[in-house]
Amino acid sequence: MELGISAALHVSQTNHLMNIRSFVGVSSAVLLAWLGATYFHEVPPERYPKQGRTLSSSEKTPADERIVDIDPTQR
Repeated sequence: MELGISAALHVSQTNHLMNIRSFVGVSSAVLLAWLGATYFHEVPPERYPKQGRTLSSSEKTPADERIVDIDPTQR
Protein backbone atom coordinates (compact mmCIF):
# COMPACT_ATOMS: atom_id res chain seq x y z
CA MET A 1 0.00 0.00 0.00
CA GLU A 2 2.90 2.34 0.80
CA LEU A 3 4.25 2.02 -2.77
CA GLY A 4 0.86 2.92 -4.26
CA ILE A 5 0.64 6.19 -2.29
CA SER A 6 4.20 7.10 -3.21
CA ALA A 7 3.54 6.45 -6.90
CA ALA A 8 0.31 8.49 -6.79
CA LEU A 9 2.13 11.36 -5.07
CA HIS A 10 4.88 11.27 -7.72
CA VAL A 11 2.31 11.41 -10.55
CA SER A 12 0.54 14.30 -8.82
CA GLN A 13 3.80 16.27 -8.47
CA THR A 14 4.69 15.59 -12.11
CA ASN A 15 1.31 16.90 -13.29
CA HIS A 16 1.73 19.96 -11.09
CA LEU A 17 5.16 20.71 -12.61
CA MET A 18 3.77 20.29 -16.12
CA ASN A 19 1.01 22.78 -15.29
CA ILE A 20 3.59 25.28 -14.03
CA ARG A 21 5.76 24.81 -17.12
CA SER A 22 2.73 25.25 -19.37
CA PHE A 23 1.69 28.39 -17.51
CA VAL A 24 5.18 29.90 -17.74
CA GLY A 25 5.46 29.05 -21.45
CA VAL A 26 2.05 30.44 -22.36
CA SER A 27 2.55 33.54 -20.21
CA SER A 28 5.91 34.21 -21.86
CA ALA A 29 4.44 33.86 -25.33
CA VAL A 30 1.54 36.20 -24.51
CA LEU A 31 3.89 38.79 -23.01
CA LEU A 32 6.22 38.63 -26.01
CA ALA A 33 3.30 39.05 -28.42
CA TRP A 34 1.91 41.96 -26.41
CA LEU A 35 5.29 43.74 -26.25
CA GLY A 36 5.86 43.22 -29.98
CA ALA A 37 2.41 44.52 -30.90
CA THR A 38 2.84 47.53 -28.61
CA TYR A 39 6.26 48.32 -30.08
CA PHE A 40 5.05 48.26 -33.67
CA HIS A 41 1.91 50.20 -32.77
CA GLU A 42 3.59 52.93 -30.69
CA VAL A 43 7.00 53.39 -32.35
CA PRO A 44 6.95 55.17 -35.72
CA PRO A 45 8.62 53.23 -38.58
CA GLU A 46 11.35 55.86 -39.05
CA ARG A 47 12.56 55.10 -35.51
CA TYR A 48 13.08 51.37 -36.20
CA PRO A 49 16.75 50.29 -36.08
CA LYS A 50 18.43 50.34 -39.46
CA GLN A 51 19.80 46.95 -40.52
CA GLY A 52 22.85 46.31 -42.66
CA ARG A 53 24.07 49.83 -43.42
CA THR A 54 25.20 53.02 -41.74
CA LEU A 55 23.51 56.38 -42.08
CA SER A 56 25.01 58.91 -44.45
CA SER A 57 25.17 62.54 -43.37
CA SER A 58 22.07 63.38 -45.44
CA GLU A 59 20.04 60.64 -43.71
CA LYS A 60 20.79 61.68 -40.15
CA THR A 61 17.84 62.75 -38.05
CA PRO A 62 17.75 65.63 -35.55
CA ALA A 63 18.01 63.05 -32.77
CA ASP A 64 21.38 61.96 -34.21
CA GLU A 65 22.65 65.55 -34.08
CA ARG A 66 21.95 65.87 -30.35
CA ILE A 67 24.71 63.40 -29.50
CA VAL A 68 27.75 65.34 -28.34
CA ASP A 69 31.16 63.92 -27.51
CA ILE A 70 32.32 65.13 -24.12
CA ASP A 71 36.02 65.34 -23.48
CA PRO A 72 36.67 64.03 -19.93
CA THR A 73 39.57 66.47 -19.52
CA GLN A 74 37.23 69.47 -19.95
CA ARG A 75 35.34 68.88 -16.65
